[in-house]
Amino acid sequence: MRQKSPVSRRNGGASQILFAAVGDSLTHGTRDAANNKSNARNAYLQRVYERLKDDYNLKFSQPYWNDREKRMNPYRIPTSLAVDGADVFSVDGREYGKRAGNPVTNDYRCERQLIRNGIDDEMTVRDFNGVIGEAVDDYGPEFQLVEVGSFLNGIFESGYNDGHVDISRRWGRGRGFCFDGVHGSHTAHALIASEVLHAVGDSGYSSPETHAIYDADPYRDFDKDGWVRGRTGGYSPKGLTRLLYLFQDADGESGSSPEQAIIDTMDPEDVWDMISDSLLDEIIDIPLIQQEAERRGFIPVRK
Repeated sequence: MRQKSPVSRRNGGASQILFAAVGDSLTHGTRDAANNKSNARNAYLQRVYERLKDDYNLKFSQPYWNDREKRMNPYRIPTSLAVDGADVFSVDGREYGKRAGNPVTNDYRCERQLIRNGIDDEMTVRDFNGVIGEAVDDYGPEFQLVEVGSFLNGIFESGYNDGHVDISRRWGRGRGFCFDGVHGSHTAHALIASEVLHAVGDSGYSSPETHAIYDADPYRDFDKDGWVRGRTGGYSPKGLTRLLYLFQDADGESGSSPEQAIIDTMDPEDVWDMISDSLLDEIIDIPLIQQEAERRGFIPVRK
């Protein structure tokens, strides 16, 4: 990340600065195996932009997806080019590679690009991070390396408690993760944003601001029964996300049904029916499978 300098601050004649990002699901804000606008807007990248936009003339655009994981504005070019682990979107905005049955040329696959640029395809993430560190050193003091991995490991190993915000690596009760146990909660993303902002000379989020995010975090266990409420407000998860929401707090954090998740209130046959429906819902959007299902008459033809 390039460090800000006084001449870059917004003023009447300041040129626009491209605020671009290349990363993975953490950068995009994936939660609960789903990409959508709500998740992206609560990701650390969005929070960094929101903090800096008033001081700098930034050009920034997210590739927002709706709750069915369809691009909301496919003709708008995003400056965030994050790619999650399921290959949901590539740098050109199309499904590609393993997830979509490779409907476009291999030239669009990330791993092919890495090999073409002389990077060993057998290198580990640790090796790749080393390459990034060397590049930052080569470009001098204007560029800053933010060790987010070490920062998060420290939080989840020792816990983080400022007297109000209290998170750890424990699922549910730890308040640091969403349902999938891999991606961070809204609070975790706010802490990452502050770490990034500190590296570029910004004060980051104040304690009251972080506390407000924590108090409204849907992945916080409010009634301390071990389950969290997740996203509400009419949200209807699909596919694998729907299965993760089986572990949603059954009483919606009211404390009326202590230590019960949704799955605890269901009959076994209903659980298996939901698993079957969710897996079908997950794969039916893959273009090649969708086409074959339509051809065989398993689903109506989508126009």
